[in-house]
Amino acid sequence: MMEEERYCVDILQQILALEAAARAARTKVLDIHTKHCIEQALASNNKTDQSEKVAELLALIERMAR
Repeated sequence: MMEEERYCVDILQQILALEAAARAARTKVLDIHTKHCIEQALASNNKTDQSEKVAELLALIERMAR
């Protein structure tokens, strides 16, 4: 779009749309991870695995909040 010398507002709107799509995809993957990997670790009764998965989840949430 920039090479085509499109209007700046149009370019910014496209960037906003891309960011929204990436945010939605990130949220969906986090949901899948939580429902699959985290639930599986909790059901396993393996304390080490549970602790690792919870720590991983918390780190992901922290990074997403930035």
